[in-house]
Amino acid sequence: MPQLKTLQLERPQSQHDHKQDFDKTVLDFLLPRPHYPVFRRLCSYLGIAEVIALTRTCKKFSGLYQLLLKTQWKVDHGLLRLVKSPARFRSQLGQHSALVSGSFAVQFFERVTWEDSDLDIFIKGGAGAEAFGKYLNETEHYELQAAKEQEDYEDPRMVDIVKVETYLRSDSLNSNVSNIQLVHTRSIPAQAILRGFYTTVVVNIMSWNKAISIFPLPSFIHHKTYLLQAINDSSVGPLTKYSNRGWRTQPVLWPEEATSSHPIQATRRIGDKFSWTITFDTSNVQESDVPDTVLDHLCFSLKKMSPQSPGTVAYYSIRASLFTSIVLKYEYIYIAEVDSPLDFFASFVAPRIQVLSRVELLKLGFEDAHQLEDSLLYTLQGKFMFPPSWPFYDDQIATWYSIWQQQRLRSCDLKELSWEIR
Repeated sequence: MPQLKTLQLERPQSQHDHKQDFDKTVLDFLLPRPHYPVFRRLCSYLGIAEVIALTRTCKKFSGLYQLLLKTQWKVDHGLLRLVKSPARFRSQLGQHSALVSGSFAVQFFERVTWEDSDLDIFIKGGAGAEAFGKYLNETEHYELQAAKEQEDYEDPRMVDIVKVETYLRSDSLNSNVSNIQLVHTRSIPAQAILRGFYTTVVVNIMSWNKAISIFPLPSFIHHKTYLLQAINDSSVGPLTKYSNRGWRTQPVLWPEEATSSHPIQATRRIGDKFSWTITFDTSNVQESDVPDTVLDHLCFSLKKMSPQSPGTVAYYSIRASLFTSIVLKYEYIYIAEVDSPLDFFASFVAPRIQVLSRVELLKLGFEDAHQLEDSLLYTLQGKFMFPPSWPFYDDQIATWYSIWQQQRLRSCDLKELSWEIR
């Protein structure tokens, strides 16, 4: 006798089941699971200001920014337009202590793509820059199209730059031409970046393992940019370009904007509390020999410059001078203001470095080391070979900075800590 198949009937939805469906809110469809495509698409339209606002609405959204970092700020995705292997490219950045800046960094933080933009790489001139150019040519198949020396530019902002090489690569499939500018700097690349741009929105730094926006609040929250040089024929083009891209240009802060939470402060350092830092996934990327603490403790200052003549406007000038020592392995930048308690290197590091330098010279039997003026201790860099036992004190910079900050907090009241620019 054939068996009868049992018919399975679905249970009709009860009023309680219908009520659960109606209880779903927009929030349920924004969360990453189980509606991830909806979540991802909606978030792609949110600027960082909206993302931050959402994290403050409820507990479910409190981790939204950290979640989006993995999907919305992917540096390798942007690099794939310009290089075949982002991991290999970032390894080269770390190996040669090179930095990326300019429009590519702006696009990364803003999460947009400008098809006609190039990639600006800042690297100290010399063997490292030549090796990087060779890598672009032989590995990424870029061709050197032009090289302009610093003397070829009638532009005061080029003072920190030796030359600029333009590399091009054509794509036969879609007729696209990729453009990379290799900028050879006189000193460490960060100095040229800080002192070389016309306006604050472009002052961002990307290393092999992280991106740092120096003025994130005005740049990516308010979409406002401040002048870093007097407006002249050379600056009109770049300023207009960023106006067309959505940024309003303002000469300097209005009086009511000058608060202790604004990134426009008298003294700053790269990676401080006013910066926006995003760390990268470093899988398959060769680690740099230079510790992160070097980049994170490069200091600079901003000074408001009054209008130079009738009909002109005020602007900010970034001060960032080179700081070297025979007992420091790496180069740093500082604001170079004598006897200024706001200058970490001048007021705190320099006295200690001078003593340590003198001790090491005396240990070597250096004649008259005890009679050398403090200023002359900095001129000995490269004048003699360091013995194998020669100590370097770069590992102390981060510790000294923390001590310096604590001492200032104990000796200053809140009004003195406002650091308002005058």
